[in-house]
Amino acid sequence: MIYSIEYTTGPYYTEVGDYHRWFAVENGERIGELYVTIDTETISNITVNEDRRGEGIARALYEAADARLDNLLHDLPAHRTPEGDAFAQAMGGEEATECHIDYCVCSDAA
Repeated sequence: MIYSIEYTTGPYYTEVGDYHRWFAVENGERIGELYVTIDTETISNITVNEDRRGEGIARALYEAADARLDNLLHDLPAHRTPEGDAFAQAMGGEEATECHIDYCVCSDAA
């Protein structure tokens, strides 16, 4: 099946402020999502429905964001899940150098 990549800005769950948002949509259903902070262009979350993983959907979302933004960044390793870290390693690209989350207690760059 063919899916489309849609772009918008809006909230990221309960976070304050708007985010860049890309959605992979197939037959009206979201099958993947990518959220990027507007001010720092840092990836906050990328997810693909479990039954659709391995089809290149996350890569397509990342590539759409990278084409639109000037400086797309992977978040700090301390902020990534093991899956997110593997994705960042596989995709390559630049990584944030400092924490942008006000309430975080991480030790900044790894």
